[in-house]
Amino acid sequence: MISTLITLRKVQPKDSDFLYLLYNQRDPRRNTPPRTSQENEEFVLSYITRIHHYYSAWYIVMVDNKRAGAYTITRDNETGSWLLPEYCNKGIGYEAYQMLFKLEPRNHYTVKVEAWDKRTQALIDKLGFTFIRSYNHTLTYSYDPTFLT
Repeated sequence: MISTLITLRKVQPKDSDFLYLLYNQRDPRRNTPPRTSQENEEFVLSYITRIHHYYSAWYIVMVDNKRAGAYTITRDNETGSWLLPEYCNKGIGYEAYQMLFKLEPRNHYTVKVEAWDKRTQALIDKLGFTFIRSYNHTLTYSYDPTFLT
């Protein structure tokens, strides 16, 4: 088995192009609004400068010093995770979430997953998230890390 170094680092301005690539590789069923490269760059810079941004934390997932994905937490403690396809189904998502929980401790986290996204559902089940509700083909889960202490 090959050893893989997985780390998280805070988003930087130089990540704008990578994040735009990641954004455009999302499954089209996600109903994600189109965004230009310039809009994406402004979105990234607004996070870095903390100008009315939706995310309270935003990290780049690094695998062997290469950008592999991004993880976020909103101001409402909702997590988001995106990995490039070549990094999926290798345990990287699980490890990155564990790191995120340590870097950004909260009393609870939530995640919303489309009903068709079985891969993400399997990941959050493995992490210990609990199903809360289903609405408009979106499943909401909650995670309380205090149960682990």
